[in-house]
Amino acid sequence: MSELAKKSRPQFRNISITQLMNYRLPAAGLMSILHRISGAGMFLTLPFMIWIFDLSLTSELSYAQLMEVISSPLVKIILCGLSWAFLVEAGPPPLGTGRFPADGREGSSPVARPKRPLRHAARFLC
Repeated sequence: MSELAKKSRPQFRNISITQLMNYRLPAAGLMSILHRISGAGMFLTLPFMIWIFDLSLTSELSYAQLMEVISSPLVKIILCGLSWAFLVEAGPPPLGTGRFPADGREGSSPVARPKRPLRHAARFLC
């Protein structure tokens, strides 16, 4: 056996609650936790956003009451942030993910790859 195989591997054990404050997460772990927290926050505020939408469409009186509440700058910032979060989460995929016809990489799906009928036609003519 080689020397690398003989070395003992580090053992990873569960940490206790008292060790949580001193434990240093990698960046990916921290981003995963933040993504879960933001997803839970969006899930919990979804009924509120639907209620606001319903209130805005019910009648002119309810719309006027809603506009009085939304006139506060703090409420406007919160609603803009929530709207932005929902649109980003449910919006189109970012450019460069291989889902657009302009992306000619081999890894992209067959539907997304640009078609080159002239190249294939030239093979038969020559």
